[in-house]
Amino acid sequence: MARPKAERPVPPPACRRPLAVGGLGLAAAAYVGVDYLLSRTSPSLNGRLRPAIWAALALATAARAPFYRRWDAEIRAAPWFLAAMLLMFAALLCEAISVRFVSSVLGLRWHSYCSKLY
Repeated sequence: MARPKAERPVPPPACRRPLAVGGLGLAAAAYVGVDYLLSRTSPSLNGRLRPAIWAALALATAARAPFYRRWDAEIRAAPWFLAAMLLMFAALLCEAISVRFVSSVLGLRWHSYCSKLY
């Protein structure tokens, strides 16, 4: 006979600050809009303002980082993420070596074949 599952406690609703309603997603979307608009209207102003806007977004992100609730899950997932990145990099490297080898071999044959035609 199966044991009944214990009910999980429901956490209290988080208090939200008025600024956190839009969050960093809204700030990032605003950055994309402003960056696109400035790049079309005034490229020189865009070149001067882009580093300042990047710095503001970086500071906003850094200010919110200590209050992130799921750092333990992120840290547990980090080795798997890094292993996946290493695997993808190894696959890219293997593919690049293979393509270069095959291209050089086929290229030599192709050029020798074409020189016989002319």
